[in-house]
Amino acid sequence: MKRILALHQRVLKEAPEYLHIISEYYMIDNTINIIDARYGTRIIPCEENMATQLKRYQFVQDNGNISRSSIVDLRFDNQVVVKAGDK
Repeated sequence: MKRILALHQRVLKEAPEYLHIISEYYMIDNTINIIDARYGTRIIPCEENMATQLKRYQFVQDNGNISRSSIVDLRFDNQVVVKAGDK
């Protein structure tokens, strides 16, 4: 729970403009996941450059063809990795 609260505080501090897109936080295999409130996409957040990576995610989400069941991994520097998710 502490890690999730710490992530929420990071979002508030580093990328408050993206707070409205987060519907929930939860853990899967000891990794924090965020759910995009608009699309239902599961996001694995980055450790650094939160605002930049969320901006990249937003661009890919708005301009790509990402399935609602996809997992978007933002842990890789300067990349948005889209993985097939569970259906």
